Amino acid sequence: MAFTSSLTSHFLSLPNKNPSLTPFQSQPFFFPTLHPKPLLSSPTSISTVASASSSKNPSSNNNPKQSRQDEVVEVEVEEELPWIQEKALDLVEFTGSVTQAIPGPRVGPTSLPWILAVPLGYAGLTFVIAFVKTVRKFSSPKAQRRKLVGKNALLCKSVDDLLQRGRDEVKVDDLKGIENKVLKCQYAVRGEIVTLAQNLQKDLLANPDAHSFDEIIYCNIGNPQSLGQQPITFFREVLALCDYPALLDKSETQGLFSADSIERAWQIVDQIPGRATGAYSHSQDYFDAT
Repeated sequence: MAFTSSLTSHFLSLPNKNPSLTPFQSQPFFFPTLHPKPLLSSPTSISTVASASSSKNPSSNNNPKQSRQDEVVEVEVEEELPWIQEKALDLVEFTGSVTQAIPGPRVGPTSLPWILAVPLGYAGLTFVIAFVKTVRKFSSPKAQRRKLVGKNALLCKSVDDLLQRGRDEVKVDDLKGIENKVLKCQYAVRGEIVTLAQNLQKDLLANPDAHSFDEIIYCNIGNPQSLGQQPITFFREVLALCDYPALLDKSETQGLFSADSIERAWQIVDQIPGRATGAYSHSQDYFDAT
């Protein structure tokens, strides 16, 4: 560090040509006070010091109220999570640690190993297929009919309970209760068996592999020919001749039906009053109620 000093003007001035008799008086020396300055490397340090000083000593122009508003106090509040959510987070964390610990190649940029992704994908695909099959099973026409039959069985059971009580013990409220259970009522002349056969025929037309059989044969005593059924066996030939006795009087019948079927049909028709074997004879009146 270099020291500099300056002398007063008494020593630097020119000597007096006319000296006086005044004795010589010494003048004191004055050395300036040295103040060391901080070494600043770059303007960045200057701005840093200025910002620090300004943060420590706010300007006098800002009022105290504004300075109080600028102060922000951060308080950490711990929220209590539900027990189930905590267990779920623990399970996710445990699963992630286990997944990372499994060696082997990963699926893309994720941490899921292929040795774990393949069985998980197979299980997910199996679940989706099983779910779709279950939905189709319960929404199929066959399932709807089963549900309808179950409702009809409950309705018939309720009616049977009322009939067992007797006419005198049945009240109006009981009849209204049964009426409220019936949403739809349809009278069927052909009976429940023929209706079920028609539904099975629709299933076979839509899906030939829906049942273990591939053909529906209508042989009811009402009128199988109206449903397109041709007589193919002895019993069906007899039923057809009895259902439509006018065939027995035609000569063409001898070539269409066997002789034993015609003979058996004559025996049955002769014993029926009026030779009428329609569905209205002793009809039980099937009700399709839901």
